[in-house]
Amino acid sequence: MHDNIREGQTLAISAPRNNFVLNEDARHTILVAGGIGITPLLSMLQHLENSGRSFELQYFSRSVAHTAFHAFLSQGRYAGQVGFHYALEPEAVRAYLRKHLWHRQNDAHLYICGPRPFMDMVEQTAAATWPPESVHLEYFSADPSSLAGPREAFVVRLARTGGEYEIPAELSIVKALAKHGITIETSCEQGVCGTCLTGVLEGEIDHRDVFLTDEERACGDRITPCVSRCKSAVLVLDL
Repeated sequence: MHDNIREGQTLAISAPRNNFVLNEDARHTILVAGGIGITPLLSMLQHLENSGRSFELQYFSRSVAHTAFHAFLSQGRYAGQVGFHYALEPEAVRAYLRKHLWHRQNDAHLYICGPRPFMDMVEQTAAATWPPESVHLEYFSADPSSLAGPREAFVVRLARTGGEYEIPAELSIVKALAKHGITIETSCEQGVCGTCLTGVLEGEIDHRDVFLTDEERACGDRITPCVSRCKSAVLVLDL
């Protein structure tokens, strides 16, 4: 962008993709932000307010100075709906969440965004009483631990166009196929956005994304080839 884009140049873009969709039927919505994780939740809060719907925001940060949009969220119209939590130790955060999320009222939905350890804590705390379909997360990037797992070579077979290609340990499926002129559309290349989602006909998938749900992974019929790999010797893609 810095080197090649000039004023007046026409850019081609895709339609917007939203993997963090607000449930319009929820009778109550709880937004939980950690630090800069307030970014996607702020527009949700304003939409919920404009729609006259029941909601609350619990905002965890290091201090008032580190709380983005503090003045805006401190307005009187949000009194009783926005809670600020400063410089809490992890155990104190966990204790608060355990008490606050133990009872899921009015078929509420929970939205979480922030640093991964914070998000994991909120998700694990809610898991005891909140069904998975009511908990929504917005990741900044894929899980580093999953991307750092063992990487073995395997073969990808294309069912529709034909061809068999070896995927070496050091390359993703997307990059290995690109070397043979086979393009799979990508965006984040971190297993977050789902742009590259591809059908799988055979093979045991090594899921390394944060896009698919546990139920979708269990079906074994889709893969994010920008990061995910194969545990079996051959992976047959619907390409």
